Amino acid sequence: MTQHAGRGFALGADVEVTVDDDPAAVGVAVLLAEHLGRVTGTPVAVRQDGARTGTICLRLVAADRLALPGRADAASTAEAYRLAVGATSVEVLAAGPAGLGHAVSTLVQAVERRLPGPVVLPAVTVVDHPRLAHRGVVVDAVRDGLGPDRLKSVVQVAAGLKLDVVRVRLADAGTWLLEVPGRPGLAVAGTPWTQEAWRDLLAYAAARCVQVVPELDVADHAGWAGPDALGAVATQMRGGHVHVGGALAPGADPDVTRALVGMAADEVVAAGATVMVHEDAAAALADGRAPGHVVEVHARPSDAAGGRTSRFDPDARLVLVLDAPRATSPTDPSLRGLVAHDLLAGSAWPDRVGPSDVASGRVVGAELALDARAVDGGLSYGSLAGLAAAAEAFWSVPGGAVDSFPDRLAAEVERWAAAAPLG
Repeated sequence: MTQHAGRGFALGADVEVTVDDDPAAVGVAVLLAEHLGRVTGTPVAVRQDGARTGTICLRLVAADRLALPGRADAASTAEAYRLAVGATSVEVLAAGPAGLGHAVSTLVQAVERRLPGPVVLPAVTVVDHPRLAHRGVVVDAVRDGLGPDRLKSVVQVAAGLKLDVVRVRLADAGTWLLEVPGRPGLAVAGTPWTQEAWRDLLAYAAARCVQVVPELDVADHAGWAGPDALGAVATQMRGGHVHVGGALAPGADPDVTRALVGMAADEVVAAGATVMVHEDAAAALADGRAPGHVVEVHARPSDAAGGRTSRFDPDARLVLVLDAPRATSPTDPSLRGLVAHDLLAGSAWPDRVGPSDVASGRVVGAELALDARAVDGGLSYGSLAGLAAAAEAFWSVPGGAVDSFPDRLAAEVERWAAAAPLG
């Protein structure tokens, strides 16, 4: 980020947001206008025409127009953006709608209120892209009693922190929460996870450039749901991901677990979605059974895994799952350690993943797992602080802004309180 001398861009009563005619870009513009309207107390219009004085202009452009620093792979470039705030206008350029969404998050974080004066965006130029393409958070709707409305709060916070995946466990311990088309009676009676609520959540997340990944554990926990259940869910994901579980429960038969995971993966692939799987059962997908599947690798292996070395297919992509820190203040050492964590260093991964896996680009991202206390009745301060720290580790070059993290976190807490995601 480059800061410039000058007064920045004042959000006056006549400010407008202009945008290309791409539907996804228009959706991002509408969300920005709604936020600015809440901040200023004045409705902000969205128009599909060119940039002019007094506007915030969102534009989709070719990636080479962004002048990205250093090297960025195709996935990172798709989320890159260039933001320039001047005294009379704001220009946001991005290679895709996700980049526009991330730029909007940066704008929201940059808003300054100069009392008793106007709301101001500081004069800056920002050119940015993520280090990791998959930046997620994991929540458990079964054990933590979460409904779709609460998941919207998680999505809202995730989008604001430039996280792009929210994985939600919807089947575990013999309980299946999600209604499935054509399978009446599969979900528990009275579940809030109706098809209407599910479609609404997917649309809400997509508008914020966040992918919701359903985790439907078919092995050992919920048992086999029968043919076509996973396929029916996968069909709704429109090429996204479906997690089929696979974590070995104590005393479970590994061969049975992997057989169930393999059948579930076949359904997901046939429906055109990408498989995610726990590392305990990753061997079931070796030899090309689920092309391009994603394996979740835990920093701390499950007790049932017994310290075995997992067998990953050469085509598999790897995502590291970290436990959320239980922070109580912005200066908590666990937060500082997470911000400084270099997830593209071989030493950051357990010995089941070798340095060559990291160097070869198989590592595509990381997720932060929130425990039950983090989301019981709301998002606690500790869970939000952990998410903020993880988001920086997942997006940025490690260690670049560790000392200033407490100040940035304090500003985030104010925004969270205003948006009421705290429980």
